[in-house]
Amino acid sequence: IDNEIPLARGMGSSAAAIIAGITCYELGTKERLSEREIFHYAHEFEPHPDNLSAALRGGLITATESANGDVLIAKMQVADGVKPIVVIP
Repeated sequence: IDNEIPLARGMGSSAAAIIAGITCYELGTKERLSEREIFHYAHEFEPHPDNLSAALRGGLITATESANGDVLIAKMQVADGVKPIVVIP
């Protein structure tokens, strides 16, 4: 697994690594998990649903966790030609 996301910069590298690990499990066992199952397992290790959602779905994601623990995820559309600017602290 090659993770080019900078470590310890708040950019979701741990979420991406966890999703990659679950994907390796799927490939090794030939068991296919639903997105919901993958998210559930990953959320046990990564408490940031926004990072997990971006790692699962890609793109610009917003996510929040309700008081009862439900996670709400929305993938937002980005206009053509918009280029992200990322500043790493």
